[in-house]
Amino acid sequence: MAGVRHNTQRIQSEMKDFRSDLSDELSALAPPPLGDIVGAAASRGRRTRRLRAVSAVVGSAVAMAGVAVLLGGPLSTAGGSTVPVSAAAAPLPSSSATPNAAPNAGAKPAEAQVPISGAALLAAVLPLLPPGATSHLAANTQEPDSKGKNPTTSVQIEVTTPAGTGMVRVFTGKPDQPMFCPKSDCSTDAAGQKVMVDHLADNCIEHTSVSVRRPDGTAVQVLSSSCLAFDGKSNAPGTVVLTDAQAVALATNPLINDSMTPSEGAAAAAQYPSLPTFG
Repeated sequence: MAGVRHNTQRIQSEMKDFRSDLSDELSALAPPPLGDIVGAAASRGRRTRRLRAVSAVVGSAVAMAGVAVLLGGPLSTAGGSTVPVSAAAAPLPSSSATPNAAPNAGAKPAEAQVPISGAALLAAVLPLLPPGATSHLAANTQEPDSKGKNPTTSVQIEVTTPAGTGMVRVFTGKPDQPMFCPKSDCSTDAAGQKVMVDHLADNCIEHTSVSVRRPDGTAVQVLSSSCLAFDGKSNAPGTVVLTDAQAVALATNPLINDSMTPSEGAAAAAQYPSLPTFG
C-alpha cells in the first residue's frame, strides 16, 4: 500500500508540473488578435456598405440618364439645373433590335380607292383656302356630263377675307377627252401636270379659271369668281379672293383628287352630313 501511495503521489506531482509548464507556455504566447479581426470585419462592412451605396447612386444616375436619352432631352436635377445628354447617346432605331422582323408586320392593308364624294372634296379644299370665314358650302357628287358619263365632283365655298367676300369652285374627275390646251396659254409643271390659266371678263363665275390635267388623267379646275353664289335672283358682286398663283397652287395640290378611301368618305360625311347642291 505504501508503494501505491508513493506512485500516486508521484503521478499527481508530475501532472501538477505538466499543468504548470503548459500554463507557462500558453502564457508566453500572444493572445489571438480578436480586436483586429473585429475591426477589420467592421471596416470591411463599412466599405461594403459604402460601395453598395455608391453603386446604387451610380446605377440610379445611369438609369435616369438612360431615361433622359430616350426622352431626347436634358436630365433635370433636384436643384433645377440640367445635365445635357449627348446626341451621340441616342438609342438606335427600334427596327435594329429585331433585324429579322418583317417590315410592317401586322399593318392593316391599304384601303381601296373609291370615287370622291362632295363632302370629302370639300374637306380637302377648305384647309387650302386663304384664311377667313367660309359660308354657302355646297357640293355636287358624281355629276355626269351631257352624255351621261365622265362624272365630275364639285364644291362651292364663299370665303370672307380682309379684302372682301368671294366665291371659289373646284371640280375634279377623269374626262375621256384630252385637255384643250393652246401652247400660248398652257404649260407643264415639274410634276408633269399640264396647267392652263384663263380669264373671262364677261363671265363673273369664271373670272379666273385654272385647268390642270395630271399624268394619270385626273382633271382639276379651280374657279375664282368675281361674284357670289346665286341667291335666287342674281349673283351679287364679290371679290376675287385667289390670285392666279394661289389658284394654280390649289389646282395642282395632290390633296385635290378624284378618289378617296371609304374611311375618308365616312369621316367627311359625318362632318358635312347635308350639303346642298349648286347649279
